[in-house]
This record gives sequence, C-alpha cells and structure tokens, in this order.
Amino acid sequence: MMTWEEAERIAKEDSRGDGLPWQLLNQWERGVRIRKIMDENSSAKTAQQIADEMLANHQAGRDYVQAAMTGPGCKPSTAHPIHIEGADLIAARTKTHGGFDHVAHFTDTVKLAMRGTPNWHPALNAAQREALDCIAMKLGRILAGDPNHPDHIDDVIGYATLFKEWSGR
Repeated sequence: MMTWEEAERIAKEDSRGDGLPWQLLNQWERGVRIRKIMDENSSAKTAQQIADEMLANHQAGRDYVQAAMTGPGCKPSTAHPIHIEGADLIAARTKTHGGFDHVAHFTDTVKLAMRGTPNWHPALNAAQREALDCIAMKLGRILAGDPNHPDHIDDVIGYATLFKEWSGR
C-alpha cells in the first residue's frame, strides 16, 4: 500500500484535475488530494470485504475455542458458552455501534481531517496518532449508532487518557 509520504509527493506534483497548485490548497484540501491518490493507488478492500473477513475470522475463532473446550481431557463447561453466532453478533453491534459502512464513512472523514493538519506528523508520536485514530472510530460509532451507549464515551475518555500519557515522549 502506498505511504502517506509517497502520495503527498505525487499530490504536490499533480493538480489532480482541480487545477489548483499545491501551495494554494488549505490543509483539508491537501489531505483530500493525498487520500484520493492513496485510494487510487491501493488495492484497498471494501467495507463489505472487511466485514466478510471479520465474520469468517470470528467463526474460525469460535470453532477453535469450541474444539478446545470440548477436546480430549477437557470437562464440558457451561460457564462460558459460546452462544453468539457471527450474524447475531453483527446485528447486536449494529444496534449499538451503527452500520459498519456508516461508521467507516464517519471515521474516515474524521481521520482524513486529522491527517490534513500540520501537527499530525511529525509533531505527534505514533501512540498519540493511534489514540486519535481510536477516538475517531469511537466518534464514528457515536454518530452512526446509539449516542447514549455508555461504552462509547468511556472508550473516548480512555483513549484521551492514553494520548495524554504518551504526550511528550
């Protein structure tokens, strides 16, 4: 996959059909241009492909754990039954988190805005950038899903705390 720096170099050389030189673009427009170049030059998966892979991985993991719990030498246990099927899990998460495609859209929009700012790199370290990415994902879930779900705001607070802990490192 193309790096941000590679796409930025191409973006500076190419007006991408909008006719504006790099110097006249604000940070948001620069970020949009870079993201378009990255999208055009990547073999990125669609949201549906990602969701399908997640479901398949969930099922494979479920099968593995189920086999481990019922294999030779294991006592049958009902203390931790695996009872949520992949489709049921996705349906439950859609109620609280919103549709995967909507979350992806909102999250990507916020991340794109963050990456278009002058402090994104190198002023922020990798841990701070990751904390902000995680906050963006939680904001996407708030905007697409149940805004009153307590886990969303708790997670935002947690990632903000991690951001603060990694400040200045």
